[in-house]
Amino acid sequence: MAKQIISRSDLPSSEGSLPTGTNFIGKLISTIDTRDQKQFIKVLLPYGGSFKGKNKIPKDTILLGSVNYQGTGEKVYITFVKAIFPDGKEFEINAQALNPQDYSTGILGDYHGTATVRIATTLGLSMVSGMTEVLTEKQALGESGAVTPKATMKNAFYHGVSKVSEMEANRQAGELSNEKAYVTVDAGSDLIVSLIAPLKIKED
Repeated sequence: MAKQIISRSDLPSSEGSLPTGTNFIGKLISTIDTRDQKQFIKVLLPYGGSFKGKNKIPKDTILLGSVNYQGTGEKVYITFVKAIFPDGKEFEINAQALNPQDYSTGILGDYHGTATVRIATTLGLSMVSGMTEVLTEKQALGESGAVTPKATMKNAFYHGVSKVSEMEANRQAGELSNEKAYVTVDAGSDLIVSLIAPLKIKED
């Protein structure tokens, strides 16, 4: 059974606050795509939470935050700035997402890189260019025996294909190299929300 809250009791806290280091179980509502740099993230706290039975956060509280991706690897980093209770009350919050497997900072997603596609594309077009070279009919000229392509329509066609393939390989390699890697995380993914600063809950 999942715990409603994972908390640390060895940290100092002010009266009426949830202390730094208090952890909550969260579930991602939004799908993360790091190509959208302005994306705002929503995370649900399905169990709510509390510290020593006090200063309770109700079930189904929503946290709002933003995503940071460093451009490499499969981890994204989420910081939260606002908590919205089910009754509509809003509180400022300073928290971050942790990986639920090892409690390290950030959560794992699906990495989408361009290196494999770039290699496959360039290799395929290079093979076409190489095949046309092999298929070109050649002849030996003079006493030196220098080998040159025959002046035929077939050879002209092969030469054209070779040049076009080489140019296309260079063009596509250039375009793919300009594309940045990105990471996606599916909605419904689990995470741990950890307070970076005490959370003050004002009672009416």
